Amino acid sequence: MSGANGRVCEKWYRTIFLPAGSALRLQGRVPFQFLRQAGFACALTRRFRIFGAKEATTVFRGQSRERKNNGLHNRAGVAMQGGEAGRLIDIIAEGDDPVKAALETAAVVTALFAQRGHELVVVGGAAIEFYTEGAYMSGDIDLCRTGTAPIAPRKQQEIMAAIHAKGGPRTWRVGELFVDLLGFVENESRAPYRTLETRYGPVSLIPPELLIVERTLSATYPQPNEEEELCAGKLLAVCLGNKVQTDWDEVNRLAGLPEYAVSEELGRLMKEVEDELR
Repeated sequence: MSGANGRVCEKWYRTIFLPAGSALRLQGRVPFQFLRQAGFACALTRRFRIFGAKEATTVFRGQSRERKNNGLHNRAGVAMQGGEAGRLIDIIAEGDDPVKAALETAAVVTALFAQRGHELVVVGGAAIEFYTEGAYMSGDIDLCRTGTAPIAPRKQQEIMAAIHAKGGPRTWRVGELFVDLLGFVENESRAPYRTLETRYGPVSLIPPELLIVERTLSATYPQPNEEEELCAGKLLAVCLGNKVQTDWDEVNRLAGLPEYAVSEELGRLMKEVEDELR
């Protein structure tokens, strides 16, 4: 399915399940539609175990939802004076790890906006990609602003021009990645944002507690959705496996809110994932 901007709106995956039950991890991004046409049982396979996952390699640091600009962004910004940001994107594109490339691209974009007084947070599938270290692949980077004041479209174009982004004013192509700036962040969770450190500065992520509940809802209502269930299961696998610190009381609180009302569905999905992780 193609979006209004003409790009293919397909999800991407790095794990392909072969007929014998083994798994092949890809080095690049391969479209889901291509995998299905090739006969691989990929996203439709009800499996949540992360093949070849490293043990607790990523540390997610919590932060206050009211966090202001600080030296972390300024530290990254030092390397981005005088047109350096565009060269950083070129360096990132030379790597062979798509998850690292997406994360570092998010760090550069975050730093550029922070220099102009705007805090950004990664949301949606991109946040799940980073939490799961690529077990789930989003295919783009979704960002929201934490401040209520809107960012003028012209200002957004000026900021993104520093990394030679094409498109806009809310969706850009940066190298092989698409970056979407969606608006003000919606976060019903009381849990803190998480922060990932990169060589180009920090990246803030929407709380996993909220993502778990949101994906459970989209996986089960108004009708079952196996792609969304796979995504929710991958996130649950890293959270239940203690690779991402999770406040389960907060997860249960969110799931019980009338806005979501997925307590029973979440319980069933958690049991399925727990059984597979044993």
